[in-house]
Amino acid sequence: MIRGWPAALLMAALGCPGPSVDSALAPAIPKPEHPRPDWRRDAWVNLNGPWAFDHDPDDLGVEQAWYAQPGILSQEILVPFPFESPASGLGEPFPDDGSAAHAMTDPTFQGVSWYQRSFTAPRWDLDRTFLIFGAVDWRATVWLNGIELGSHEGGWLPFELELTDAMHPGLNQLTVRIEDWAEDEPDILNGKQGGSWYTRSSGIWQTVYLEGRPQAYLAGAWFHPDWRTGRVELAFELSQGGDEPISVEIEDPRGGTATWEASIGDAASFDLTALFPQHDGPALWSPANPLLYEVTVGRGEDRVHSAFGVRGLGLDWAPGHGPHDGVPVEDQFQVFTLNGEPIYLRGVLDQNYNPEGLLTYPDEDTLVADLEATRDLGFNLLRVHAMHPEPRKLWHADRMGLLVMQDIPTPYAFLDNVPGTPYREHWRRDLEDAWRRDHNHPSLVSWVLFNEAWGLTEPDDICSDDELQAWVLDSLAFARGLDPSRWIEDESTTDVVTGVYDHLDPDFTSWHFYSDDWQAIDEHLEQVLAGSTIGGDHLYCDGFEHQGQPLLLSEFAGAGCYETVGLEGPEIGQHFTGWISAIRARPRIAGYVFTQLTDVEWERNGLLGYDRQAKEHGLTGLDNILGVNQADAVVIEGVPGQALPSGDAVQVEISFARGGDGSPMAAEAVTLGWAHLPLGEDGGVLNGLLGEGRLDLEAGWGLHPAGVITLEGTGQDSLLLVLAGIDGELVAAGWRRYPAP
Repeated sequence: MIRGWPAALLMAALGCPGPSVDSALAPAIPKPEHPRPDWRRDAWVNLNGPWAFDHDPDDLGVEQAWYAQPGILSQEILVPFPFESPASGLGEPFPDDGSAAHAMTDPTFQGVSWYQRSFTAPRWDLDRTFLIFGAVDWRATVWLNGIELGSHEGGWLPFELELTDAMHPGLNQLTVRIEDWAEDEPDILNGKQGGSWYTRSSGIWQTVYLEGRPQAYLAGAWFHPDWRTGRVELAFELSQGGDEPISVEIEDPRGGTATWEASIGDAASFDLTALFPQHDGPALWSPANPLLYEVTVGRGEDRVHSAFGVRGLGLDWAPGHGPHDGVPVEDQFQVFTLNGEPIYLRGVLDQNYNPEGLLTYPDEDTLVADLEATRDLGFNLLRVHAMHPEPRKLWHADRMGLLVMQDIPTPYAFLDNVPGTPYREHWRRDLEDAWRRDHNHPSLVSWVLFNEAWGLTEPDDICSDDELQAWVLDSLAFARGLDPSRWIEDESTTDVVTGVYDHLDPDFTSWHFYSDDWQAIDEHLEQVLAGSTIGGDHLYCDGFEHQGQPLLLSEFAGAGCYETVGLEGPEIGQHFTGWISAIRARPRIAGYVFTQLTDVEWERNGLLGYDRQAKEHGLTGLDNILGVNQADAVVIEGVPGQALPSGDAVQVEISFARGGDGSPMAAEAVTLGWAHLPLGEDGGVLNGLLGEGRLDLEAGWGLHPAGVITLEGTGQDSLLLVLAGIDGELVAAGWRRYPAP
């Protein structure tokens, strides 16, 4: 077994599962699973399935009282899929013949739409019934039996309305009116929907369900564990007062159950070490060992099933590179830590789009397959881009050990961002609601507050506008006060939009860069490093400076999205592996996020196709993406694709980089076996390593030169393949093509 990935994948191309549900065997209710495994009551009814539907382009429905007329709507839609999606039964598939160069915006609808369905009142022995929408884009008003229950504004997160007084025994009529004016409302949080990006996902796009509750119930419970001590602070919200105590039934993932109880008003905290004395400290969550405490939170008659993980995120000085290590200030820098140990972030950008349901996964298998593909390609982090995913995605990331970096959705258009703009209220409410929904997920490790200055360019860019700058700093303070347990980034920055990089005060210093010019890449990375020593201001607005925070290249690829239409797998593979060597050769860079996991509609720069089929990344017999994409990495000096004429020789410097995976790391003996092969051969693996030559070294954290290899041109396309082993186990691979002229 190879550290970090299955041995069978080393010498075979990756086969990633795609959608697997046979329509003939599909369940009667689409997405029948409870949408919130982390906040689940036993009394619930799924309302997904066929609903009546119609657009209302002239906005006549309220005036004509459609909410009081069963059967008024003429079409049928399959909830919870956006009406633009094929899965809804109404949307057209995105053309896969290359004829569409941008999002299918024009053929889709903006304005008012109506949904309607009947349901039988549940017969549960509970006082109250609530209707919960996982997400509706953008503005919803709800009626039951002609009685208006309420409304909600916001397209990404859940809302609920009580049905108790309006519902009667037997059949009930539910009606929903939805407004989504998309690009006509620049203040709303569109993310990448519409415009020149991707097809919109409008209407009801997450599961709708009923839930039964007692008269007094738990409105929320948030666990705040300390990984060092095992003490867990519990914050909770109650629907109403009362004397009933709060209780938590806890199941330790290593075995054993316990119950903690406290009266309302007492200090709400418990000690896992005391509750489970048979274990040596708390069970720590990590990608290598994603242990979860399953819990049931109770108050009176109410019981809610949830879970949490114990893990500690931090920033610390890199081993040997802190203020007390005797190194110059320019050599002092920080890394990310998990449970007190360095962890190298190996991320991939995830747009969360799929061809059937757009922003909504068509089924559980498809959702899980994306996460499995991410893990099997060697990544330990998803940057979910400019949207909030379905909660089940985070739940599966919890149990699979994937880290998630979460962008707050931004406006699509660049609005005039001044005091009083609705965008500011939308943004703050969205972050707070996202925290309320998702806090208990240990996989969620970072909030990205803004992306590439979207919403931060007018009336001037953030570096030039004191008022806008003050608002972003206030937003940072709000996010840190709300959630001190995660890394907070002010903005995932680029100079493409405004001409300047514009960090203010982030927990880590990120930036974006796209290029396939290897000289330009090297020059750019050196410029970033030179300007990002302590006190440097290269990636910051005037008046702000780098304080040694970890550097994260949070978007990169061989070219930007517009230039990569039609880019083939081998080109993407070569870009990826060349970039990784360039990044890992610079240990002051603490992680990266590659663009991107899958193709999206017209955008063809994914490691997988839009249909989730694996691309051939260009090296027969070796899964090169997985091999180079590990906490340990082989670093090969030189320009990717450099020609090697027959009879010529080139000297190639080989290094070995160790970044950490959140586990304790000591210096270990490393063997690098290499072979120079005709392109297409696997090199004849000998005892797990290549047998043509070997380099030996001892390596702890950091970059370690291993030696120089001399290669001679053979008159045909060739490949340098390097495999790294520790204690007889393969831990990393590296490769470089040398085409014959």
